[in-house]
Amino acid sequence: MSQLPKNWSSIQLKNLLSFVLGGDWGKDADYQDDDFETVFCIRGTEFKNWSKEKGITSVERKVKKASAQKRALKLGDILVEISGGGPEQPVGRTVLIDEDALKHNSNYPKVCTNFIRLARPSDSIDSRYLNYYLRSFYASGEVVNYQGGSNNLRNLKFKEYETIEVPIAPQSEQKRIADKLDSVLTKVETAQVRLDKIPTILKRFRQSVLAAATSGELTKNWRESNGLEDWEHVKLKDVGKGFNYGSSTKSQSEGKIPVLRMGNLQGGKLDWEKLVFTSDEAEIEKYKLQPGDVLFNRTNSPELVGKTSIYRGEREAIFAGYLIKVQGTDKLDAEYLNIQLNSSHARDYCWAVKTDGVSQSNINAKKLQAYEFELPSIEEQIEIIRVVTELLSSADLVEKQYKAAKLRVDKMTHSILAIAFSGKLFSPISEEDRVAVTVKTQNSEPQHNQPKAIDKEPDQQTEVVSKTVNKSSNEQASEVFQLLKKNSKGMSAQALFDAQSENTFNAIDDLFSELKKLIEQEMVIQAGEGENCTFKATKK
Repeated sequence: MSQLPKNWSSIQLKNLLSFVLGGDWGKDADYQDDDFETVFCIRGTEFKNWSKEKGITSVERKVKKASAQKRALKLGDILVEISGGGPEQPVGRTVLIDEDALKHNSNYPKVCTNFIRLARPSDSIDSRYLNYYLRSFYASGEVVNYQGGSNNLRNLKFKEYETIEVPIAPQSEQKRIADKLDSVLTKVETAQVRLDKIPTILKRFRQSVLAAATSGELTKNWRESNGLEDWEHVKLKDVGKGFNYGSSTKSQSEGKIPVLRMGNLQGGKLDWEKLVFTSDEAEIEKYKLQPGDVLFNRTNSPELVGKTSIYRGEREAIFAGYLIKVQGTDKLDAEYLNIQLNSSHARDYCWAVKTDGVSQSNINAKKLQAYEFELPSIEEQIEIIRVVTELLSSADLVEKQYKAAKLRVDKMTHSILAIAFSGKLFSPISEEDRVAVTVKTQNSEPQHNQPKAIDKEPDQQTEVVSKTVNKSSNEQASEVFQLLKKNSKGMSAQALFDAQSENTFNAIDDLFSELKKLIEQEMVIQAGEGENCTFKATKK
């Protein structure tokens, strides 16, 4: 643990808990026994959307009355996940039982499942503060050192977990830190919720583009202005060719060229990750792909069978047996075929004609050949390809920006928590700043608007209320401005936030308030928008 502020201490988790007990899954809700009573049981499933739902999906169960009495959750309790997790999600997540969590089905006791441990904080520590620290510990990745079990089901070694050292601020500071984290992390979670809507919006946009492209709506005006004929109703077998199955030979983890499989077909394009290979010359000669070959997934789960992508010659490759290769002709452009087979019309056809097995569905080449659709002239196909490519490229750019933004926001919670428990969430007021700030203390009232120097006792909690807006003072006192002066090419808000981790503006809202003030004073200018937005110090 890094060095803590002078008035902080470090205490093992077990010494901060007054009560620890495992959960009880009990019996089914319709179980009849006078010694049992109805409870609502919180599972690990509820943890994922806890900040929004607060356990509203908890399950009705029956447990012994004595067990319910011992395990009934109370305000301020912390639930620790002790079993579950997996390769991408370590065990050890925590949630706090607050008033909102207790409101759901309030006529019945709340308990946790036996995959969760009830940990009740003692009166010596603020329960929100402790839960935030446990979240910070989990986000740091250190929790993996306290887990065991298999790769798919992991267990928290709770006795060892209880020995972790918790940084302890004075109690008044604990509440202040918890209040600030409540405020700041709510904003971060709001940003996460908004970002999480973007994939659905992009999916609908892409589907709408393909639907308009294959129905004629997308190029209606272009078609009329060019005097082209209406579309022709065709079967794929009459305008396409090939319909070949791929290689059934077992692939290898290494080899001369990749073998494309159904997992490599993603959203009309090829994903070149997670490849297998072959070095068999006969196989390569027989199944080698040519630019423009369209690959149709003939065997997959019911919802994925029929997905299609086009090979554009990115690198040498052959294709596996669960795929069908279709090629264009002088009447059917291969790029347009790829658009057509990814449309909702094609998806509906696949759903209707698939043959369902135990866990997979199949669409053979004969059924693919029988697919019927409306075919525009080759000239209009080329125009459709052009417009669709532009629109989907825009969607791809938005998706790239979304992924970058989500990565930053996801990291932000850990960064903020780490700052909080290093004692740097609230920076102390320097001697140089004393004459430029108005401070409020626990037992004082502001007297005038004029800034005044106030003596500060070592144990008093102080908070900056306002700084003088004199430009020369800002140039000296603003760490943000000094950083921008040193970086003539400008800095993003994320870069500024990272650079300020040990200085005055650690909180997100403080950083943006400072930037806004500097822009209003024409000391800083904003360049660009969105992901590419940077801030630069003016040359005045």
